[in-house]
Amino acid sequence: MNKLVHFLILPLLAGCAVLNIYRLTTDLTGKVTINGNPVSGVKVMFNANSHWFGRWDEHVIITDENGFFTIPHWTKVSSITLPHQPVIDQEIIFEYKGRKYDGWRYTRMNYSESGDPADGVLLDCELTSSVISYRVDNYNSAIGVCVIER
Repeated sequence: MNKLVHFLILPLLAGCAVLNIYRLTTDLTGKVTINGNPVSGVKVMFNANSHWFGRWDEHVIITDENGFFTIPHWTKVSSITLPHQPVIDQEIIFEYKGRKYDGWRYTRMNYSESGDPADGVLLDCELTSSVISYRVDNYNSAIGVCVIER
């Protein structure tokens, strides 16, 4: 038993630990409109919660003069991680003139840079639209006033 402990612990103490980088959220760019016209100054609140790594502090962005916003992905560095199914809930809430809008809710199910169908998409967010649910691909759905512009 003592040899097993030395075999497992000594490499960690010697600085030989393996670090893994996990991409937890999706790269997102979007455009906020009202009746098709871009809206500047909209408060964009992005929240994410990984069932394995925990909650990410709220990220707040303000739309630019053309109604655009960009949310960079969130990564986590971890040494030893047991095999598990990634589940990362992502949510965008808009606040404009004292009113809140359900922008976009989506659950990411992997850590891959290329395996998420919503990664790098452009969201078209019309604040006068009703909240809808739609398929992102055969396995994933999203809900909100934002739809993926294809």
